[in-house]
Amino acid sequence: MTNQNIQQLLDKYFEGETSLEEEAALKNYFQGQHIDPAFQAFQPLFRYLDAERQTALSPSFDEKVLSRIQSERQMRVRRIILPLARVAAVIAIILGVFALFPKNPQPAQAVAAIDWEQYEPETDEEAIAEATAALKLLASKLNGSSKTATSELGKIEKSAAVFK
Repeated sequence: MTNQNIQQLLDKYFEGETSLEEEAALKNYFQGQHIDPAFQAFQPLFRYLDAERQTALSPSFDEKVLSRIQSERQMRVRRIILPLARVAAVIAIILGVFALFPKNPQPAQAVAAIDWEQYEPETDEEAIAEATAALKLLASKLNGSSKTATSELGKIEKSAAVFK
């Protein structure tokens, strides 16, 4: 082959226009011992392509690819389902909050203003009588509370004696 032919074949090769016979001719030329120094730079390329053409896949290659595809599918499903589950949980919480609270709260009933002047005592004796009655009511409530507290304290002492 002449340098002119080799240059034309290389140009066609890199443009993707060579036939299988022309590629075989280039391969044979670059596999040979007598390569023009102008084309020495292309020799490693053609030797690499030939070496790669001879390599074979491992027997477990298909299994590895299929398992990787399967794991990618599972990850894709997780990437879709987990955010949707989070959104569904937020929606459920919001609906629960709205269900707990009444939609139309009852309006507060208007309370008429109390006229406190009608309850004011007219004389000092009435004021003393009202204060005395209030203090007696307070004393009776406090006495009832002290009796209850005394009885509860007794129960506590009994239970403490059991644990001792």
